[in-house]
Amino acid sequence: MRQPKKQSRIYNTFNDSDSAVNNYFNNKNRVETQKKESEQSLSAEMELIMKRKRSTILTLATHTGIKEADSWTKFNNWMINSSVHKKALNAYDYDELDDLTKQFHALKANYENSAEKTGTKAWHHATGIPKPSDN
Repeated sequence: MRQPKKQSRIYNTFNDSDSAVNNYFNNKNRVETQKKESEQSLSAEMELIMKRKRSTILTLATHTGIKEADSWTKFNNWMINSSVHKKALNAYDYDELDDLTKQFHALKANYENSAEKTGTKAWHHATGIPKPSDN
């Protein structure tokens, strides 16, 4: 019986200061590694956990009005400027996602308290009543 071929990954060490041509010809900067089956299943399981955490964050962001259903621009800008670690959602690692989840749960609590007060931005978002004109 034949053993299954082990999968290997090639990690490229290309950085922004290198040109694509220099990187192509400079193969000594490439690192080849092989993952064990247990590491592969662990990383797949970890990716599923991180996917669930990101999904929770996106749900909270949509509920509080930070993310709009048809646009990512407002959410991405908010993440870079106001999130706990000031970076895009996909750049957060496992431990940092916990910090971000705490921040979003606090935002949700503040949103719900503010939504009870008539005339606030959260109240207008929660009720769907447009803000009156300042004119």
